[in-house]
Amino acid sequence: MNPVFLAVIIGWIMSVCIHEYSHALVAYLAGDRSVRERGYLSMNPLLYLDPIGSILIPLVALWLGGVPLPGGAVLIDRLALRKRWYGSIVSAAGPLSNLTLFLILAAVIHPRLGLVDWVGHPNSWPTWAIFAGTMALLQLFAFLLNLLPIPPLDGFQIVEPFLSASMRVRLLNPQASMFGLIAVFVAIFYVPAVRNAFFTAIAAIFAFVGIDPWIPMDCYSLTFRPA
Repeated sequence: MNPVFLAVIIGWIMSVCIHEYSHALVAYLAGDRSVRERGYLSMNPLLYLDPIGSILIPLVALWLGGVPLPGGAVLIDRLALRKRWYGSIVSAAGPLSNLTLFLILAAVIHPRLGLVDWVGHPNSWPTWAIFAGTMALLQLFAFLLNLLPIPPLDGFQIVEPFLSASMRVRLLNPQASMFGLIAVFVAIFYVPAVRNAFFTAIAAIFAFVGIDPWIPMDCYSLTFRPA
């Protein structure tokens, strides 16, 4: 089995833990002491398991022909937060952790750093560089995906404190969360306009930070290519 594939799976799980830990830590600082009681400040991946993000969505991604990378979730007592709008900061903490990881990984693989000769054939690239490039792409994907204002994604949770009570009741339910996520992934895989817009944004961000978008995309292909 491709060793980079295994490394990326482990790296992805660790990044999910960082994402969820970030939610929990900010919630704790904002007044929700229940996150410590539930063990969310332990970075234990088993405590972040979620039926939708950890099971349903990976199965949907696999069915659609993608990579079944698991997600996670933490239960936040938003009534315990000292101010209602603190919920927006708690929700933003997760995507910001993905953005931070992306920037760190992008710095490592940046051509100006000179650690890798990206001009050569992708098969000649170091294993660690392929890992870093793949993880950078995944972290940027996670950042943009989570910012979508669709329940239960963080983007919706960011704006949720400012919605009316009736709107929150309609949208904050298991059915809306499940179908919202499935609709997002189906759109990314099967609606060309959505898929193109999403990956155009990813390419534009890589180009903005000075990295040829084909570098992380080739790293991703090398990581998840058939054995």
